Amino acid sequence: MKLIGTGIQAAAFQPRAHLEGINLPSTFKLPTLDRVREDSALLKERKDIGPEAINAVFMTGGKIGHQSMLNEPLTWNMTLTNLFKFAYFTHVHDIPDDLLEDVIWTLKMFVRVLTESTEKELRAIGHYLPNQTAGNASYYMLWNTRGKLAYHLMDPKIDRADEALPYIKAMDKELHKRLRRVKSRQPAWMFDPHFYSLYSDALVLSGNYSEDTKLMLERVVEGTEKYLLVNPDLGPYDYTKTIVKARIHLCLVLQQLGVQPEKQKEHMEYVTKFIKKNPKIMSPAHLRQILKHPGRPINPVYEAIGGIEWIEDNVTTARQDNAQSKQCRVCGVREPVKTLFRCSGCRHIYYCSKECQRANWKVHKDACREKAQENKNVEELKASNPKAANKASEWIKWRDGTHMANTECLVNALGLHRDPTRGKTHIVFRQVEYTPRASKDLRYRFRVVRCGVFKIESVMGDIEMMMGLDKGEGVEYIDSLLADLGSTSPGGEKIPMLDLTFGDGIQTWLGSAAVSEDQLRALVYNADWRHEMNLGEPPEPLLLVSRVPDAENTF
Repeated sequence: MKLIGTGIQAAAFQPRAHLEGINLPSTFKLPTLDRVREDSALLKERKDIGPEAINAVFMTGGKIGHQSMLNEPLTWNMTLTNLFKFAYFTHVHDIPDDLLEDVIWTLKMFVRVLTESTEKELRAIGHYLPNQTAGNASYYMLWNTRGKLAYHLMDPKIDRADEALPYIKAMDKELHKRLRRVKSRQPAWMFDPHFYSLYSDALVLSGNYSEDTKLMLERVVEGTEKYLLVNPDLGPYDYTKTIVKARIHLCLVLQQLGVQPEKQKEHMEYVTKFIKKNPKIMSPAHLRQILKHPGRPINPVYEAIGGIEWIEDNVTTARQDNAQSKQCRVCGVREPVKTLFRCSGCRHIYYCSKECQRANWKVHKDACREKAQENKNVEELKASNPKAANKASEWIKWRDGTHMANTECLVNALGLHRDPTRGKTHIVFRQVEYTPRASKDLRYRFRVVRCGVFKIESVMGDIEMMMGLDKGEGVEYIDSLLADLGSTSPGGEKIPMLDLTFGDGIQTWLGSAAVSEDQLRALVYNADWRHEMNLGEPPEPLLLVSRVPDAENTF
């Protein structure tokens, strides 16, 4: 299975609701973006009229007090209900760029709502539910509000870590108080390494290169590693990035403090090697923010990797693309969090433990044996026909690689941005030719000469004929591929992508790839995807023997 690396811009999806530590009911719905933008326009109209005037805009009676005037933050809250609801409940990754500054303003005002209003007012408005204690409601609401606010302020597009730091420090204070109340023996930095990663980011990006910052970064690395030992069932958060980022920061902090040169060298060698091998571990904008922040000392890692222009230009090698997709087939963990090993049978799938391998064997065994036989055939062919063996070997590597033709191009061809369910109902057919002289880069040793997108049920006969299957076996084959992809869902269900690829002198291949919803949201739809498939000319339309029409644009 191939997994797609993350992109930079958001795709056209409806925003999701998400709160940390709070289970929202399945019936919960966010306000529509049209309603939110109406509130945004109203905010721009009234933002500068002053607290006295805004207090006079909204009067209430009965619930809070007869004809009593609300305080300024509650007035804004009750005036712009859709914007406040959207800012508080929406997943941080799903805020449209044009609403980001308004969301930041709203979250700041909501912190004031929660800290300047009485319990009676908050219950009357519905922020505290009848079955909630004021203490629990206040803690979780402030934790989510301040956390989302800090995240947005530190987004590379906003880049205001100084502004985020007071809110993060308030979160730290409340977390320590809560742990004391429950008499936890676990230190806070071990309890939530993700939060302390955010805290240390804010310290470094605001120019705080103190011993305390150094200690926090060291605890982020240690705490993350220990956290993973006691929490083997990882959620969707990528803890690999947490460790790498903390060690990047340590390179700068140790340099600025003028201490532990050997430790700095160790971190430098580690992150330099890792970034060069995995250049897409963070977006170019994020890397630039932490390596070459305006007004701050340049992180020594910047010079060590030779700048980040090569990342910004998206020039990567086939080996780097494949390294980015390397993760445990079952739990999704990546190196360096855990050392991965490759399945000895297929030499393609990775696992972090024998337990994960055993858990996956039932669905992987058929594909494993098939790939193992292919590898054996290549080895046997080397003795009689080395040229043919090399072609067969490069074909296996090309079709299993994570280059554009096998990842983003399939996403765009299938129209998954518009309808993710098409991953289970549609397939991409590709005719390729071997072009060994085109480039030394493995990604361009095969060229897609024709391709098309078809509804699976309409071309099942073509699939069975081209794969040499008996009638009815095509359905079983595809069902088994979908089951295999569905069994590997760390961080949420994967959206499948199927392709049938064929050409002269190569074995026809029914391939299966997968992309998570988060990854799909991070990719921008590209209608011109055919030009990304090859080094040269794009593929031409594919006409099947059955004359089934192309369904790329049929929704």
